[in-house]
Amino acid sequence: KESIDAIEKVKNAINKWAFEEFGGKLYVAIESIELNESEIEIDKKNEDFRKKWNKLSDKLEMDKKRKFTWKLTEIFDESKLKVPKQHTNKTECQICHRDDVADNFSFYNLEKLKSIVNFEKEAEDEGVIHQLCYQLLLLGDNLTNVERIYRHNSTLSKDGFLAFPGITTSFAYYSAETKSEIFWEINGTDEDQLQFFYSNYVTKNEDLPPEIKENAFGDFKEDYQLRHAISFESLPKSKQIELENNFYLRTADFENLALYSRGADLIACLRMDVDNMGRILAEDMKPLNLVTLANLSKMLNIFFKVYLNEICKCKLGSINGVAVDPLNITAKDYSQGRKVSVVYSGGDDLFIVGAWDEVTELAYDIQRCFKEYSGLGISGGLTLHKPNFPLYQMAEISLRAVNTAKNKKDATGRETKNCIALFYNESWKIKNRKLNDRIERINRVYARNDNVNDRITLAIKWNELYEIALLTEQLDKIYDDLPHGFYQKLFAVIKIWQEDSKLYMPAMNYILRKIQDISQDKSKTEEMMKVLITLDLEKMKSLHLPLTWVENLNKKME
Repeated sequence: KESIDAIEKVKNAINKWAFEEFGGKLYVAIESIELNESEIEIDKKNEDFRKKWNKLSDKLEMDKKRKFTWKLTEIFDESKLKVPKQHTNKTECQICHRDDVADNFSFYNLEKLKSIVNFEKEAEDEGVIHQLCYQLLLLGDNLTNVERIYRHNSTLSKDGFLAFPGITTSFAYYSAETKSEIFWEINGTDEDQLQFFYSNYVTKNEDLPPEIKENAFGDFKEDYQLRHAISFESLPKSKQIELENNFYLRTADFENLALYSRGADLIACLRMDVDNMGRILAEDMKPLNLVTLANLSKMLNIFFKVYLNEICKCKLGSINGVAVDPLNITAKDYSQGRKVSVVYSGGDDLFIVGAWDEVTELAYDIQRCFKEYSGLGISGGLTLHKPNFPLYQMAEISLRAVNTAKNKKDATGRETKNCIALFYNESWKIKNRKLNDRIERINRVYARNDNVNDRITLAIKWNELYEIALLTEQLDKIYDDLPHGFYQKLFAVIKIWQEDSKLYMPAMNYILRKIQDISQDKSKTEEMMKVLITLDLEKMKSLHLPLTWVENLNKKME
């Protein structure tokens, strides 16, 4: 009973804070279950533990569906309802989008800016940021440059901390800069210290090429003037140097990551999730006990929070004593790692953004390393975006891409998983609907049994990704030797295949013969003709992927 009461106390403290700070959007589900001595015995035949584990999972799911039940009386009390004072996107937090905490917004000194003629227009266009989001923004940057995270029992004067509800005290404060006697080592190896596994790989401003770095610092100085209503050059030289040094340690923004991409200035958003984790814990894991559970949890943490950092650095390790090279179809210099940033990685999933061409290659590296490490399957979704596209929308779309990969079916209709939805684009859904309508009409006339899903591949197996990468590499080598319209014609061939099934081959043959006549390098063209003319139907379904890849690689930077 004492343990159950303690757990409930922790749960209520956390969720009271979560409700007030996030307006009911965030809930931490916590449940417990009692075990007797026989149920925790490390015995291969102990099925009682598995039953209790599955029961605990059911309790947790139920808790998620009944969040904040202890606050229902207050939530439905009309006398305590608060009407938000703000209703415009200019006065909502630019990160969490709350519009009911205007008194806590703290980022730009808007009133001071509006009193200065030079900044009046800029001040009107600037958004604001919630105090908690502001602190987390700074803390997140700090955690990429330090080896420890500290806990304090009193308020901190320096920005960049998380105020989290305590049990013995009202709040505990966590910081990466202000030191204290209580601390955790980030990805440390000293077993005598408290450990904090954390995937903190990011591309910093100091990692950017000189020309991009210089432009980024220019933008920073303008932003500083806008935020503080004071000219950067008017600051003392020592202050300017301090701010410049701090700037280079900050995480590079999306615009500068996109500029580092080859070709199109785009950001890629990658999400990956281990397949069948629930089934593994509920059915497959043998024996299932506290020791095997703890070991699985620790090993997954080590991969997603420690080893992942090394994969992003292009240090993949070795297999059977042979060093594994990163996928690099454009021969970029990866000696300093990839230009990507880990938003989140832990448990059994991850979320990474960065230069679109490098994230695409990274996805394959992560999968093959995870396969070698664990033997388990993992599904992924990768989407492309302009750098000003909202991050939370990237997250939602790429999550739908992951679900598409997990729902991929084989010829028997069984879910295969262990796939990636590459360059996932929801416009294909619209095309699917139009094609379905067209095919249904044809089927009715000719008494056929056809399906649009046999014509478009939205998710591919990981070995197919490697094959597509090789085809992209071949196409890239001859890109400048062929007229740009060649690739557009290939996209047209795909459309013919999707609409008219096997009647695409005459169009493919005609295009290739025409290209052969005008090609400057006959040997390269003939080699590519052999590849394209012999594509089987399965490859034809995914031809849009290497074409999208090579087209983006060769888009001229604006």
